[in-house]
Amino acid sequence: MIDLALAADGLRIAREKIMKFGWVQRYSGNESRGFCLTGAINDAKHDKAACVACAALSFISMKFVVLTGGYSMIMWNDAAGRTVEQVLDLLDRAIEMAMSETKMEDRHV
Repeated sequence: MIDLALAADGLRIAREKIMKFGWVQRYSGNESRGFCLTGAINDAKHDKAACVACAALSFISMKFVVLTGGYSMIMWNDAAGRTVEQVLDLLDRAIEMAMSETKMEDRHV
């Protein structure tokens, strides 16, 4: 089971990395060049425990078909014409989904 609060934290960190360092395509990224979607999520482990990045990656991987209509994360990120605004919007929607599901889980406990 994925810790949804950790997943939301990891997705927020990924969003912050893209905002701060920029966004790239066809390269996972680093702080000097910017990050792609998966690169930013994977790099979240440098800011918090590795479990945060794992939870975020697991959550967004499970929800990606819903969020994008069936693309893989890498293909979606690297699609011609993709914009940083679309990437940030997708992260915002994924964070909202994780938080919404966290609230639903809390009601069932």
